Amino acid sequence: MTKTKQTKALWKSGNRQDSQGFLVGSGESLRHARRSQRGLRCVQTLGRAGVASCDLRSRPGGPKQRIAGKPVSKEEAKGAHWMTWTGVLGPEVNGIWPKYSDVTDVNSVDANYGGSVLAAGDDLGLVKLFRFPCLKKGAKFKKYIGHSAHVTNVRWSSDLRWLVSTGGADHAVFQWRFLPEGVTNGVLEPLLQEGYADSNSGDSDSDISDVPEIDSDIERESQHNYERQVYKDDLPQLRRKLIGSLKRQKAPEEGLRLCSSFHDKVFVVKSNPFRMDKLVTLGTKHIKFWQHTGGGLMFKRGIFGNLAKRETMMSACYGRAEDSLYSGAANGDVYIWRETALVKTVKAHDGPVFAMCSLDKGFVTGGKDGVVELWDDAFERCLKTYAIKRTLLSPSSKGLLLEDNPSVRAIALAHGRILVGTKNGEILEVDKSGPMTLLVQGHAEGEVWGLAAHPLLPVCATVGDDKTLRMWELSANPGLVPLQADKLEWASWTCVLGPDCEGIWPALGSVNAASLSRDGKLLASGDDFGFLKLFGFPCRGHFSKFKKYVGHSANVTNVRWSNDDALLLSVGGADAALMIWLREPPGQRENKALDSEESDDDAEEDGGYDSDVARERAADYVTKVYSPSIRKMTGTKPHLQHKELALEERYRRRPPPVSRATPLPDKLLRNSASRKKKAVEDLRLDHVFGYRGSDCRNNLHYLNDGADIVFHAAAAAIVTRVSVVRRGRPNYGQTEQTPRGRPTHPHPVCSRQSATGKLLLSVGVEPEHVVSVWRWQEGARIASKGGHPERIFAVEFRPDSDSQFVSVGVKHVRFWTLAGGSLLYKKGALGAAEDGRVQTMLAVAFGANNLTFTGAINGDVYVWREHFLGRVVAKAHSGPVFAMYTTLRDGLIVTGGKERPTKEGGAVKLWDQEMKRCRAFQLETGQAVENVRSVCRGKVGVAVPIAPLTPKRGLTPDPVGPCRPAQGKILVGTKDGEIIDLGTLAPERKLLNKVTLGHPAKCTSYSPNGEMVSIGMENGEFIVLLVNSLSVWGKKRDRSVAIQDVRPDNRFLAVGCAESAVDFYDLSLGSSLNRIGYCKDIPGRVIQMDFSADGKHIQVSTSTYARQVHEVPSGKMLTEAALVERITWATWTSILGDEVLGIWPRNADKADVNCACVSRAGLNLVTGDDLGLIKLFDFPCSEKFAKHKRYSGHSAHVTNARFACDDKFVISAGGSDRSLFVWKCQ
Repeated sequence: MTKTKQTKALWKSGNRQDSQGFLVGSGESLRHARRSQRGLRCVQTLGRAGVASCDLRSRPGGPKQRIAGKPVSKEEAKGAHWMTWTGVLGPEVNGIWPKYSDVTDVNSVDANYGGSVLAAGDDLGLVKLFRFPCLKKGAKFKKYIGHSAHVTNVRWSSDLRWLVSTGGADHAVFQWRFLPEGVTNGVLEPLLQEGYADSNSGDSDSDISDVPEIDSDIERESQHNYERQVYKDDLPQLRRKLIGSLKRQKAPEEGLRLCSSFHDKVFVVKSNPFRMDKLVTLGTKHIKFWQHTGGGLMFKRGIFGNLAKRETMMSACYGRAEDSLYSGAANGDVYIWRETALVKTVKAHDGPVFAMCSLDKGFVTGGKDGVVELWDDAFERCLKTYAIKRTLLSPSSKGLLLEDNPSVRAIALAHGRILVGTKNGEILEVDKSGPMTLLVQGHAEGEVWGLAAHPLLPVCATVGDDKTLRMWELSANPGLVPLQADKLEWASWTCVLGPDCEGIWPALGSVNAASLSRDGKLLASGDDFGFLKLFGFPCRGHFSKFKKYVGHSANVTNVRWSNDDALLLSVGGADAALMIWLREPPGQRENKALDSEESDDDAEEDGGYDSDVARERAADYVTKVYSPSIRKMTGTKPHLQHKELALEERYRRRPPPVSRATPLPDKLLRNSASRKKKAVEDLRLDHVFGYRGSDCRNNLHYLNDGADIVFHAAAAAIVTRVSVVRRGRPNYGQTEQTPRGRPTHPHPVCSRQSATGKLLLSVGVEPEHVVSVWRWQEGARIASKGGHPERIFAVEFRPDSDSQFVSVGVKHVRFWTLAGGSLLYKKGALGAAEDGRVQTMLAVAFGANNLTFTGAINGDVYVWREHFLGRVVAKAHSGPVFAMYTTLRDGLIVTGGKERPTKEGGAVKLWDQEMKRCRAFQLETGQAVENVRSVCRGKVGVAVPIAPLTPKRGLTPDPVGPCRPAQGKILVGTKDGEIIDLGTLAPERKLLNKVTLGHPAKCTSYSPNGEMVSIGMENGEFIVLLVNSLSVWGKKRDRSVAIQDVRPDNRFLAVGCAESAVDFYDLSLGSSLNRIGYCKDIPGRVIQMDFSADGKHIQVSTSTYARQVHEVPSGKMLTEAALVERITWATWTSILGDEVLGIWPRNADKADVNCACVSRAGLNLVTGDDLGLIKLFDFPCSEKFAKHKRYSGHSAHVTNARFACDDKFVISAGGSDRSLFVWKCQ
């Protein structure tokens, strides 16, 4: 087509052609044009509304349908076969739109009939891949990130091997390689494509008028409003408020002080490489020479004299002498300065000099005339010129120049070659000998919307607001290869993204610029609120500590350090101000009036922030006591929805005493061995895997002169004989329960006994954190008093007293005395002790002569005499001191903290009586950071809490935990995405193996033969592992929501998710795990599943208290009750059904039954509920409120329970208590 009245012919529109003509869609109408001998002519106008896309219909086996000029009905269009599909509307593409939203942000789609996939691009900068057709709203997709803003068009290449996408504001054309499923499971690998281009007209330049010239490029740059494109795909991740696993770093020691600022439009700032106290600024009609004097900056204006008129300066560089400066002006001249006086001008370019750079022997310049010039060291003679033209490009160039002599905007030197950046978005490499290579190019101004793929060749075309049509070759060998950025050492850092500067991002707002000092210690940032912030580098983790400086009135657009790191330069957007800040060493700011603010009003102490302390400080014990149901369930509970049957119905369903009818089969599959087994009559707690260490401390003690160790897991006290390393029978009950009564203290967070054992000390979790003293044998409270507004972490009686104790917590230490029925305290007095500061204290221990030792968050140990601070043991540990222990027998002190293990030792240290000498212990846990939460010392050594389930590997609060053990093994899935093999149920129970999966695990289940185990993940993925090696046999992700249950059969694998669906996979087809069927019409989330004995049916329990039976693998629901009653099940883990109606208690309105499991013999049923109880029933238990036996030991929420393979043990998993209980069946 040779003419058009619209410059955006492809913008948000489409065109299609066949052998007879074209369909052309625009913002006004859709028109049909035909070929003729005279060219093209419009034969029909089809509608008068704006057109977004259009496609042609073809008849199978026949010619293409001709345009009739009238719309067809929905019924006729429904059966049509389309040559292409680029429309965002229609039943075939309903799935690209979200279910419950009216958004219209999908800009373009294109169907790949060969791969049965549909590509889409939207306003969020995402390229998505759907199944085609996708009929239902909210279809599943895979998304790919690369564009920084809206994606305007997507098209497949003719061979369907490549997908091309265009970005609007980013002016980029992305080429993606399509790998069909069966090769890499449909994962797309983005290939880097040469991109970015720009164009500009010089029509505004005038040689006729005697008015000084106004250059279009300079005018545009001087009027730039500094609005920046928001990277929508990055900001949500950067704004997430999480407690980071990395240590939050403290604010840097050094600070800034504002020296001066001015408001002229500045284009260039250069530091003098010879004099650290000098710099120069250039801009609109000015040049200023600055010198740092005292506490500020003084400047002198450049003296033009009679040599030249005052000009706008666009570039500058220093010469070989410290007093020589060369600046490029808007009129094309180079101005040569000595000190502040102009000594000479040299005509260099026909137009503004936008770039300059100094060489070892000479200079190189670039201007709007599109010429790069090489000058001698005196700037007297031009040695060589390089005209940027198409004819001079080398054969290895990756593309074609948009125009000859594009405006040069940047110049850099590297290894004898010159890198040139042009206004058209092109990057060229110029060899000094002459050859010129084009490296990168792309669209430039405005936005890019139009995109079309060649029907036969690997070529695509794009059009945009820069008034260009560009043809791109889809090469299989991209010219640029991405590097692993985390392994590179950067010469400078100005990026606002990346793990090394993650902490600079606040909860709200945007960070515009960053700059790292040359010594690599300080990272400065500027944001949209006008704040200049100073961080220590690197600042990994979320919300790092900083120092904040206020000076700019609006957004800070850029920050840069000077070449000697002595000054920091910041530029404001709307205020058009350049501010120069002086870097001050750490010791000076204490004696001066500060113009900075800390990052927190109540700043953390010098020890900084620690994630473990923050988690413990924010622990909500009240919510844990009054725990609601762990699952979100809706509907009527089973014992309330069960209806009494009429007499005739009950007689019909109950066979007469003598009947020739076939008896109902067993509800559960039983082999010859299980039929001989007897019913389980009782359970006895035999073993506990776990130790409560994540939010508890100082809960590990020796008994019987070191012969036994006592600690607690969940709500059970564990006694371990050291010589045998065997767990004894636990002592049930909460810590506040006593034989003669229960103290009425509301929810104590910690408790301690006095020296004689007659008194009990407790601290509550109320806002006042009340401290109470009890006579525990009588259950009477003697005295109580508000402890502190902030959290109290530890409280201890002196080992030789029943009336004196010490409490420590957030920024406080208090020394208490029990006087009659009252409690009196004295605050810890820091006095004039060196290095003494108010710290958050975490642990306390005692010594002789009324000495007290407290461990601080920064790793120091404070030594107190009475309530006065005597001295500080600096850096006893590199991290927080969580635990301390001492005895008055020999006065030796044991400390435990958080630090990285070294050759000299780890997180446990033994000190002398004065804490001057120590011995460190190697724990050999294999962890990068050892975190000791409790220590105790006896005759045989130091006891440190190390257990299979450490705080970093606790069980997820959601239902997870042990699957039915095969061959006596226990396998556990954890919240941190780890699978832990706890070994066999033999007397020697220990951790055998562990594998990290990368995402939290929600459920796990063994295969019937015990050779494989399946794990469902929180991110929608499921993994199949080989049991012997825990190596991955296969994995798949067809859902984006959490997998709630996985159930393998001898052939099929059923995967139930929170999306009201169950997917079936055929394991016999290999590790590709192709989905062969699914269940639909499931009300609510799937919570449990069981296969029938013949593998033809599956029962599904949902979050709406509904139980359904479906056929496998078709997914058809079985509705006939008579057929359901005759099914024999391979396993039974459902909490729903008439067979288990009796497990629901009368008080089920306050707590749910979370899990159930029937023994292999089919005679018993064990359940776990939200109250932390394990219950044992007979199976089946069809009567309401069936008789049972209950067992306590878990805290709130038992998330899973299973019988062992031989019915000799029951294993139960606690949610937040992170413990596995092994119950012996009797």
